[in-house]
Amino acid sequence: MVLDGLRRDGWAVLSLDSLRPVPFAGGEGIRAEFRLRDGRGVAQRGFAVARVIDGRLFMILFVAAEDHYFPTLAPAVERIVGSARIV
Repeated sequence: MVLDGLRRDGWAVLSLDSLRPVPFAGGEGIRAEFRLRDGRGVAQRGFAVARVIDGRLFMILFVAAEDHYFPTLAPAVERIVGSARIV
């Protein structure tokens, strides 16, 4: 679903690197890791962590330029994912 949405927005998805269950927001969620290119051809890397609660989808999506921004910002986003709570 996430990758299909990115494709519709003009992103070229190159690969789905990982899809696995993970703890998220106090329960079991799913994590997808992927690589893609934006409309200018810049290599991007990203992940989505999601969980459905009472029929509602809760998701954190992170996409950044693979060569600099992803490795620089991913640790902060991982901390956000680890601290996520549904209230």
